[in-house]
Amino acid sequence: MKVKGLRKKIKIFDKVNYLFFMVIGLVMVYPLWHQLMLSISDNFKAKSGGFFFVPRGFDLSGYEVIMSSRYIWVAFRNSLLITVVGVVIALFVNCGLAYMLSKSEIKGTKIITFLVLFTFIFNGGMIPTYVVVKQVGLINSLWALILPITFAPYNIIIIRSFFKNLPISLEESAFLDGANYAQIYFKIVLPLSKPVIATIAIWTAVNLWNNYMNGLLYIHEKSKYILPLLVRDIVIGASDMANVEVMQTVNADVINAATIVIATVPILIVYPFLQKYFTKGIMLGSVKG
Repeated sequence: MKVKGLRKKIKIFDKVNYLFFMVIGLVMVYPLWHQLMLSISDNFKAKSGGFFFVPRGFDLSGYEVIMSSRYIWVAFRNSLLITVVGVVIALFVNCGLAYMLSKSEIKGTKIITFLVLFTFIFNGGMIPTYVVVKQVGLINSLWALILPITFAPYNIIIIRSFFKNLPISLEESAFLDGANYAQIYFKIVLPLSKPVIATIAIWTAVNLWNNYMNGLLYIHEKSKYILPLLVRDIVIGASDMANVEVMQTVNADVINAATIVIATVPILIVYPFLQKYFTKGIMLGSVKG
């Protein structure tokens, strides 16, 4: 009887748990779903506002306005550029440093580990970082959006923990065969570390793609705009697109929604390809500190 009662309680708990997380999931997904439905709704029906669970009519004029503007393509190109270059540099820096820190026999690793942890807990903050970026002449440069976030202490700790979990016998065998650290790193460690590399790549890509605050601080010329800045301008009506004649016939909310969808979809497309590595990478990387 006690076993049956316990099983019944577990089933009730599971159902409540599922229901709770379904509600949380719907609350988180709805804002994007609202923008998607609004972006393809009829212009006049969209003016009534309210909740959008399904499109009201069907009209793609918002996307036509966005696609006809050169600013969206400039911002898209810049966002894509900083994301691709930033992910490559971040993986190169963070993985390389994490591998070195995973080798306690290498001199100086304890001091560097302390410095990494110190900057993880006590970072400089926005104003000192802005001063440094200005002093090195990166203001109004796309490098100002890439370089400040390529060194990520949290990511380094995750990767280092993952490397430490790899079988030590593989490296010992390679050493006996005459391999050095660089050969082991590129030929053994990296191929076995796809889960954590994919995890760090998606984190960095999302961070770079949505890098609104750094763009706002460091970018002033419109030719250097990234998508978050363009979305900001369109939403507050500061974009030059607000002056074109077509804006008089197309609902501004529809254009805003279409812009947000276009800015969000690329990163949503990338995520499913890396998702299979995501859980394994973060779990294995967080087992040991």
